[in-house]
Amino acid sequence: MKKHLINRPMYGADTGGGGAGGGIGAPVTPPAATDPPAGANNNPPASPPAEPPANPPAPALSADAIINKMQAQIQAAADEAVKKAGMSPEEKVAAEQAQRLTELEKREQAIALRELRAETAQNLAAKNLPAEALDVVLGADKAATEKNITAFTAMFDAAVQKQVETRLAGKTPPAGQEQKTEDTVREQFKKALNGF
Repeated sequence: MKKHLINRPMYGADTGGGGAGGGIGAPVTPPAATDPPAGANNNPPASPPAEPPANPPAPALSADAIINKMQAQIQAAADEAVKKAGMSPEEKVAAEQAQRLTELEKREQAIALRELRAETAQNLAAKNLPAEALDVVLGADKAATEKNITAFTAMFDAAVQKQVETRLAGKTPPAGQEQKTEDTVREQFKKALNGF
């Protein structure tokens, strides 16, 4: 769609009197900005409060705990710097390689743990066990986790069976009650037919 421009004055009609700034094609100046009154609030309106985070923050540590943690980190960094200062270039390279190796091993362990958690969640779902049991049955490796799942399944099934038996206890209908109901209905029909 084409937009048509129309030549209209922006702030008032041209009277044609030839006054200051009047006439067609004369530049139009916007009104001057005014300062807000002295008592007005110059702050922009407050934005709505942010939504709470999906994961609640970890509980706050005490000031002493934070100070102790920071001092330990500073001491470890200082010890590492002193240790590296006394090393030869070959020793520094070897230390950096060892550090990279330990970081790599930590990453591999984290990946293996994520994979084990995912596989365990699938196993729990396949066995109709609650997903909340994941942290309970998760072991150090796959074999330990399978052993924990087997033990948890036996314990869980026994607990469910016990609850079922508890709820059904005392509610078994007597064996002769069905026959009595049938006899009662026959007698009612006979009385009703004899009454006619």
